[in-house]
Amino acid sequence: MTMDSKGWVVDAPAGVCPHTLIMDSGTAQIGQYVMLWEGSGDIGVRHDARNFRVTGPGRAVFDLPASTTGGVNVVLNSFDRANPVRNIRVISPGGVCGRSVNQLNFLKGCSTARGGAGSCDAGDSCFDFEQVYWNRFSDPVSAMNNPKAVFHPASLDRLKKFRAVRFMDWMHTNDFSRITSWSQRSTVDRQPAFRGGYGIAYEFMVAMANVLKADPWINIPHQANDDYVNQIARLFRDSLSPELKTYVEYTNEAWNSAYAYPQSGYTRTQEGCVYNASNYQWSNCPDWGRRFYAQRTRQIMNIWTNIYGEASLNRIVRVIGAFSGYPDWNVEIMRHWGDNSGTNRRADALAIAPYFGGSMGSEPEVSSWTTDILFNQIFNGGRLGQSQSALKSVESQITRGATLANQYGLDLISYEGGQHLVGVGNLQNDINMQNLFIAANRDPRMGQAYTQYLNTWRNNGGKLFMSFTHMDVYSKWGSFGTLEYLMQPTSSAPKFNALMNFIDANSCWWNGCER
Repeated sequence: MTMDSKGWVVDAPAGVCPHTLIMDSGTAQIGQYVMLWEGSGDIGVRHDARNFRVTGPGRAVFDLPASTTGGVNVVLNSFDRANPVRNIRVISPGGVCGRSVNQLNFLKGCSTARGGAGSCDAGDSCFDFEQVYWNRFSDPVSAMNNPKAVFHPASLDRLKKFRAVRFMDWMHTNDFSRITSWSQRSTVDRQPAFRGGYGIAYEFMVAMANVLKADPWINIPHQANDDYVNQIARLFRDSLSPELKTYVEYTNEAWNSAYAYPQSGYTRTQEGCVYNASNYQWSNCPDWGRRFYAQRTRQIMNIWTNIYGEASLNRIVRVIGAFSGYPDWNVEIMRHWGDNSGTNRRADALAIAPYFGGSMGSEPEVSSWTTDILFNQIFNGGRLGQSQSALKSVESQITRGATLANQYGLDLISYEGGQHLVGVGNLQNDINMQNLFIAANRDPRMGQAYTQYLNTWRNNGGKLFMSFTHMDVYSKWGSFGTLEYLMQPTSSAPKFNALMNFIDANSCWWNGCER
């Protein structure tokens, strides 16, 4: 296939019908969807979509029934090569409440004739998404949430209590990131923006942070050059609401040698380490990438400091990523970092990921456990040869992290955290273990574990805590989502409820956290 500069198909071999999956199965909203586009051609939908009908030039509607199994694909059956179909938008059922189309309550959704859920407060009206959505192909960036709606209100409503949002996955930080220069970055109107390795346009991250009044946390791609770092610093400085802070971190888990983390190999080779693919071993690698990671992080923080200026440093938080499970690794990072005081101060926080329960996924006997036994291990311990419970074991990670952070005048924060019940190696395919861990994440006792865990974090020196992850399906790869899908009833989401209750009870507990 041939694509234009924006990523739209302009030619394809005979018999080839370009198509793309736009929504997965199972949890999409039921109702009538609107499809809009420019150009000429025969466009349609496949799988669970029903009653597709064109209602005018560049507009069609289709229905999604109550039960979906295969999701929805958009397909180009044929197209005009001189004026190809492009700028496709699919608008979900429902709408946004507001006083007018220019005064919307972006966090409150409502039902319309096309479907959706919710109702508006007295004095507000319901405006169909088609009336008020932000068109990324024609509307200016300045209209994002001002006055046009960018995000589904239900998504914003589920995020509204969070103080900060980490956009690591939106940026495709791990996913073999291809970014080296600013010219490669995704833009709001370019279709490749949503393909692997490039991530979502940063303007969407700024827009979400601004409407939520939540601090954004971004990860600089591991191969990004200095000009890229300068440009992204200026973008966030100039477009983020001035009362918000940007947390900036160089890559993510540079220590992680798993396949999906190429940044680990990159930092090591930048030190001169040599990898032997035949025996999976590194040589000439005494620092394992830690020296380069510390040096490159300091370079990036110097750039951000210069862009913002000393007078506005309260608008950024400069983060050093650390390794919860290997304290000596963090000590070596900070040894290479060196002095962090006075004019040499270039970092504000040390970030760890104090997960609990991860060791259970490597023990075969766990696959025969019941949830009662599993939660006894989480709360009380005494099995697997461990003298401590999973919740007690994580306490030592936190206290060690806090001690090291204090030594360098840093806050201890978490870049990720929560339960880590997932099979390791061949046990990942153990169906009994999978079912046990999924059931445990849906059990009310998991909410109790999160409450105890978060109190442990607070009581042992932890400050900002980032829960991983907001929304994700449960599978053999883990049950990390605090929500499994957008419209999930909170009655079946114990981790989400625990987080919301903890936020309500602990709005602020460290110096400088007041808004």
